[in-house]
Amino acid sequence: MAPWWTRRASGRPFVTLKLATSLDGCIARADGSSRWITGPRARAHGHLERARHQAILVGRGTFDADAPQLDVRLPGLEDRSPRKYLLTRGAAPAGWTAAAAPEAVEGVDSLLVEGGAGAASAFLAADRVDRLLLYRAPILIGAVRPALGDIGLADLAAAHGRWRLADSRLLGSDRLDVYERVREGP
Repeated sequence: MAPWWTRRASGRPFVTLKLATSLDGCIARADGSSRWITGPRARAHGHLERARHQAILVGRGTFDADAPQLDVRLPGLEDRSPRKYLLTRGAAPAGWTAAAAPEAVEGVDSLLVEGGAGAASAFLAADRVDRLLLYRAPILIGAVRPALGDIGLADLAAAHGRWRLADSRLLGSDRLDVYERVREGP
């Protein structure tokens, strides 16, 4: 019900941000390679999350570096692949829809943001993330490609109390922590 309610109450999609990181918070090596940070069980869970969303979005950097397919590759769920959005001010390639800003995704109740520090940071800075999926692999990469850039945090006090742990589990050797955004109001 959360996606339906968010669209009706706020006029925007319910946004889930997916991040797959090393223990030290990195999403790629210095050369940009990032396949695969997590193991097969965590990746399968990520595909299940794709199947649960109407649309999926990546940033231009992820698109250019990885040429992601963003489809669902689970037996029996292949037809549940979400619509693909590219966060860009330019034109989108064939099969993709361009979104110039986090607010630009229209007609979608549930959006999965899956690609890159730039897109993740833009959605967090705009306070458009309702649910955070944090997949952490038991590896260390080094501080070369952090999961996030500037998210507009004024001070550390503003960071506290914004997220509530909703679920935590092991997926093979990887850990998944699910956080929900704590919002003020009725």
